[in-house]
Amino acid sequence: MKQRRFALNLVSAVVGAALGAAGVLALGGITDGDTGSERRPRPVTLAEPNVRTPVISGTVLLGWAPGGLPANTEQVLEATAGVRHATTVIAGLDWIETTRAADGSVVDRPEDGFRIPFETAVIEPREYARFVSPVDRPLIEALGRGDLLLAQSAAGLRRGDQGMTIRFDGRTDTVAGTISDDAANGYEGMMRGPVPATWMRADRFVLVKTANPNARARVQAALRSVLAPGQVVRVRAQGETPFLRYGDAVLPQMLIKNAFGEFAARPLSTGSIQIQRGWVRRNIDSARVPVLGKVICHRALFPQLR
Repeated sequence: MKQRRFALNLVSAVVGAALGAAGVLALGGITDGDTGSERRPRPVTLAEPNVRTPVISGTVLLGWAPGGLPANTEQVLEATAGVRHATTVIAGLDWIETTRAADGSVVDRPEDGFRIPFETAVIEPREYARFVSPVDRPLIEALGRGDLLLAQSAAGLRRGDQGMTIRFDGRTDTVAGTISDDAANGYEGMMRGPVPATWMRADRFVLVKTANPNARARVQAALRSVLAPGQVVRVRAQGETPFLRYGDAVLPQMLIKNAFGEFAARPLSTGSIQIQRGWVRRNIDSARVPVLGKVICHRALFPQLR
């Protein structure tokens, strides 16, 4: 019984790491739909992100809390001793309706109400540019309204770069360029405000540059001072986590897509999603594995489970 419980926990850990991605790619509650828009999975190994290590003096910290941070958090931090710079990032989920290449040709067009989930972060360009590599700063600083910067892995998934247009629910953005996965902190796209009104949920977090490592305790105390009773604060330093983003322990959605394939889906009123039937048919299967018996999951996970 202990062996079986351990194995079940192992499966939960593997599947959770592989399919968490902000809850968008989780397979619980799947129902079948059909559309021709999908990305075939690459070999099973999770792709390494495209990273350019920033050359930044001082200490860079990430601060976030389940449920998001209050709107005044950045101002409170900037008034905290030892803090040089702070910037707010607001992350949410967009849904792609149509993608067109720079020449106007259609790249993605899911059918019958299906759309492609896409993780976007809203930033203040000049503030955010202080937290990335000098190589990525010019594109970020020049980011205008209606512009979108793609992370390099996301550009590969979209098969496009500068000049591509992406039609989301309620707006159309033009791709102004590509930045490293590290500069995008694992988000597929970056834009400047305002936050899209179509987002069902927005997660606010902060990036903080301090004068020295000793300021971390003061930053943590300042964050606690703005939170509701019982709300837990998470503070991570650069290098302690692969990406400085909300929910930093979860693998970014675009890396999940690289490994397991991208699908279009239809959000349901129940909170679950209806995934295109073709993707489910080609990627989800059942098989018997040692200890666990019959398992239903992505085909790519069976070798690890065995």
